[in-house]
Amino acid sequence: GSLQILARDFQEIQKNQFLKPRIHLPPDFFECVMRKSILETLRKTLEKESIVALVKNPKLPLKRVGKTEIAQQYLKEYSKGYKHVFWIQAFDSWYFQKDLEDMAIELSISVEQIPQFLASVASYIVIFDVVTRPELVEKYLPQEMKTGHILITSRESLWKQKHLPVGLLTKDEGTAFLLKHTKGSEQEAKGTAQALGYVPSSLYRAVETITVEELTLSTYKAYCETRLEKHAEVAKEKGNLPTRNTDFTGREANFVALEESFSANKPVVLAANAGLGGVGKTQIAMQYA
Repeated sequence: GSLQILARDFQEIQKNQFLKPRIHLPPDFFECVMRKSILETLRKTLEKESIVALVKNPKLPLKRVGKTEIAQQYLKEYSKGYKHVFWIQAFDSWYFQKDLEDMAIELSISVEQIPQFLASVASYIVIFDVVTRPELVEKYLPQEMKTGHILITSRESLWKQKHLPVGLLTKDEGTAFLLKHTKGSEQEAKGTAQALGYVPSSLYRAVETITVEELTLSTYKAYCETRLEKHAEVAKEKGNLPTRNTDFTGREANFVALEESFSANKPVVLAANAGLGGVGKTQIAMQYA
């Protein structure tokens, strides 16, 4: 859904022969919200610090605030300035090791030599995406660097390196994203972005639902508000449901499988596909409740 809807700009990047021979982008790269203020700050910080971690703002209860998407957008804007670009998936040890091995093969070195390579050459950027533990990547970070950059995305905020907290979108960013990917007025886009709390993952799911279901922005906004009101009523009645503001994208199709398992007295685990985050597991559980 999201990949089909939001992959247009990446297809243009793939056509660019200047980038093709030497860029390793994430497999699920898609066009994301243009967060200009964060991108500008990130660019200046990388030029000064060389190693920067994008982390979740600790004041927010949300986990998915768009750290990976910011890293993707940074590549989209600035990758032409680097000779080598490598994307290392660090959410899983198997993927992490495989991507490091692919990087080493590309550079004709061993995995153990990666820190020395990063310390001795210039004009590269390595992105360690969704790092679950700082110690996982620390041994691959060079002590001294020339003009290379390393960008880390992580929910962990305890980093020795410089880190930038990532929060919600601005009003303008949320509105602009909905206007670009849906059919509606600026007023409808503003209202929908506000109803979704300017949460990046909520906006992505909104675009997917609106496109697939052929909804208008106003219809989707009303749908979300109705869901939130119902959730608030149930939470008040039951007293044991999460009360944080979130959107629901009408994924009743998942309920069929849930009911079948529950009717057979079987426990159910909602698990993300291939280690992906922010796919709506909690929202499905809350909507079911």
